[in-house]
Amino acid sequence: MTETKRNLKVSCLINPRAANSRWMRRKFLRAYLKKKLPGEIYDGLDDMRTTMDRAVAACQDSGTIVAMGGDGTIADTLQGIFVAGRQNDVLFGVIPFGSGNAFRKAFAIPKNPLRAIDYLVEGVPRSIDLMEVEGRIAAFASVGATARVTGEKLRGTVMGIWGHLLAARRLFDTPSDRKTLELYDGYDKSGPFETKTITSNFFDCIVAKTNYFGYSWNIAPRA
Repeated sequence: MTETKRNLKVSCLINPRAANSRWMRRKFLRAYLKKKLPGEIYDGLDDMRTTMDRAVAACQDSGTIVAMGGDGTIADTLQGIFVAGRQNDVLFGVIPFGSGNAFRKAFAIPKNPLRAIDYLVEGVPRSIDLMEVEGRIAAFASVGATARVTGEKLRGTVMGIWGHLLAARRLFDTPSDRKTLELYDGYDKSGPFETKTITSNFFDCIVAKTNYFGYSWNIAPRA
C-alpha cells in the first residue's frame, strides 16, 4: 500500500450471511483483516438497504471503502458510494466471501480472502467502468429470464447459489417476447455511440462491462 493509501481511513462492510455465515467463525481472518486494514468494521449488514445506507455514511469520513461478500454485497456497496456522490473520491476494494464471484474474476482478485487482503494492501488503484440501469449502478445486468430469476431470488429468504437454484423455476415460464433496450454511451462494432435502441424477440439478454457474469460464467472472453 502506498503512503497515500495508508493515510486514508478504511471502512469495511461485511455481509455476515455470506459464505454460509462463516465470518464469525473465522477468528484468524477477522484478526488478519484488523491488522492489515485497520479501521471501521461493519458486520451487522443484513439486507440491501442497510448495506447501502452504511456505505453512504462511511463515505463521509473514509477514504477507502471495502466490500466483503459476494456480488450482491459488492453491488450494494457500490450503490451507496454513488448515492453519496463519492465515486471519484474514495478507493473501493473487494474481499471475496460469498457465492457470487463474477466481479472478483473479472478483475483478477484472489479468491482466498487472506490473499485478497494482501492484494488490497499491496495493490495499485485502477479505474473501472460501470453502468447505470434504472437507477442502479452495476458491472453487469440482465433483461429477460435471468432477471426474473434474480428478482425471485431477492424476494426469497434463501441466500447464495441455493436461492438462485430455487428461483430458477421462473426460467420455464419466461416468454421469448419482443423487448426494447435503450443503451447510452457505449460501444458496438461500429465504434462509440451516444444512444442506441435495440428491439428484438429474445429469451434472455446480458449487458455487461465485464467478461464474467453471475456465478463466474465467462460470457464475453474478449471483453
